[in-house]
Amino acid sequence: MTGEIYEILQEPGKLYVYGFLSERFCSISPLILDTKKKIRGLSLYTWLKNASTLKKYKVWNKVQELYEQIFKIDYKETIGIDRLKDALSAYKDRKTNAKVLVRVKTS
Repeated sequence: MTGEIYEILQEPGKLYVYGFLSERFCSISPLILDTKKKIRGLSLYTWLKNASTLKKYKVWNKVQELYEQIFKIDYKETIGIDRLKDALSAYKDRKTNAKVLVRVKTS
């Protein structure tokens, strides 16, 4: 869905791709070169391999703190990944009133 999310991203926007979590390649149109949108990425495997033990510990603590904050947010609804495109379109119209939690089904 990386390409689909990128297409509805408003300019100037950033799309973050976190290293191969789905184990699928993402496809994005070469037309990205003509936009003010940006794509950034992070390979968690590479980052963990190169980070110090102290840095990993600090990040782990921050993730735990943020995890609790994320679930305190008032979401309009909870959706599956299959409805992400519709949710992002709705967000463009009502930014502050259209927060949704996207649940990714794991098998």
